[in-house]
Amino acid sequence: MNNRPSLMKEKVIFMNNVQSGPEVSTGYEEIFQCSCSVYEPTVKDISILGANTSKNIVTIGIRNSGSEYVPKNNHLFKVLTGFFKDNIFEIKHIGPYKDNRNYIKIIGEGVN
Repeated sequence: MNNRPSLMKEKVIFMNNVQSGPEVSTGYEEIFQCSCSVYEPTVKDISILGANTSKNIVTIGIRNSGSEYVPKNNHLFKVLTGFFKDNIFEIKHIGPYKDNRNYIKIIGEGVN
């Protein structure tokens, strides 16, 4: 990922699934919000998930915020702007960019 801020045009919110009692889910709790770049997953991204192309999959890149926020596989994210606006995704894979360790690559699968 290139280090140009112009690529970080979209807004994203990371969330936890809130559970209170035996019910499946009672909603989402916002954990962190930041700018990101959003793009269609590559063939490699899809193969990492072992998914087929009919699933709603997206790849985002965020700046590594250090200890401020550390994404986890049980978190969800919602893209607030752009083509994927208001879609909620479950984090399926997290990894650093090989060419720039200041950014994190996150692959998500749609839950709605």
